[in-house]
Amino acid sequence: MQKKITSFIVELLEKKQGIPACENIVDYRFIDTGHVDSLGLMKFILQIEQEYNIELSDTDIASDMFRSVGGLSELLAKKLAYSANKTDSHNPPE
Repeated sequence: MQKKITSFIVELLEKKQGIPACENIVDYRFIDTGHVDSLGLMKFILQIEQEYNIELSDTDIASDMFRSVGGLSELLAKKLAYSANKTDSHNPPE
């Protein structure tokens, strides 16, 4: 699942502009490099939230994990796993 998330993040970033070839994609810090500016960040967040049907909190967005492709991918995977577990507990097996 995390590989699919990483691929989706990379796809969104590449729509904006190419990612430098020398970068280790997992460590690429797209905010620090200016790849995503403040206006673009809002669109980027909305696209992620719509794709995965989740909500990113201000704490999520301010976290260091959010600043790199690998960190964001891990953050999203954790949120999706939590959401799936929460849904499972509300729908016990028959």
